[in-house]
Amino acid sequence: MNRQTELGTFARLSGMMFLQFAIWGAWAVLIAGHMQNLGFSGKQISYVFGTTAIGAIVSPIIAGWIADRLMPAQVFAAISHLLG
Repeated sequence: MNRQTELGTFARLSGMMFLQFAIWGAWAVLIAGHMQNLGFSGKQISYVFGTTAIGAIVSPIIAGWIADRLMPAQVFAAISHLLG
């Protein structure tokens, strides 16, 4: 691969990751306020946000198993990012 191709790939992957985390960050701020309007207590809201941390720990194990056993890793990554 030449240098220009590597930079293009790096830029596209960086853009994809930025959009992914920007969406998560925007969602987190808005959903907390919405949950307060629905009558959730602060403790209940913290439980909802705690599930994201648990998911971040458990999901690589499950995703790795799926990617290793059922389909190529590139296909699984593409599907995961499109669904996300």
